[in-house]
Amino acid sequence: GSTLTDASGAYSIPGLSPGTYSVRATAPTYQTVNSTAIVVLGEPTTTVNFSLESSPGTITGKITNSVGGAAVPSAAVDVLQGAVVIQSTVTDANGDYTLSSLKPGTYTVRANAPSFQGGSQTTTVSADQTTLVNIALAPSPGSITGYVNDPTPLPIAGATVVVLENG
Repeated sequence: GSTLTDASGAYSIPGLSPGTYSVRATAPTYQTVNSTAIVVLGEPTTTVNFSLESSPGTITGKITNSVGGAAVPSAAVDVLQGAVVIQSTVTDANGDYTLSSLKPGTYTVRANAPSFQGGSQTTTVSADQTTLVNIALAPSPGSITGYVNDPTPLPIAGATVVVLENG
């Protein structure tokens, strides 16, 4: 037999003959749990309680360069809950990543790669759902350094150095 639980989560399946039974509890967005029950002659009720955990969710996405949109391979991707890193992975050659088996909740996805500024995005993971989180990383700003000297070579203080972008 089967039945649905009431508003308090209670259930009852009456009229069972003595014997051993497999009992299963399922609910949308929760993990299924199996148990065994032994109905004994002369005992009116056998109690089987279940505690169902939320089904895990998944975060997947792509890490790209914010300039031109090219994939960023080998980027480190972390998923954090608060300040705690829950899982980590690295993007593939196409900049894709997947983090699975996450309990439903709010997470921050953080991405870092050499020569790029880090990026992050907050998202909510739902049971049995895949959440898409794409992050575009800005290239790290470069710099030009050097010295201004006269031919002897003594330093020239107060010289103006201007950088112009070539086209």
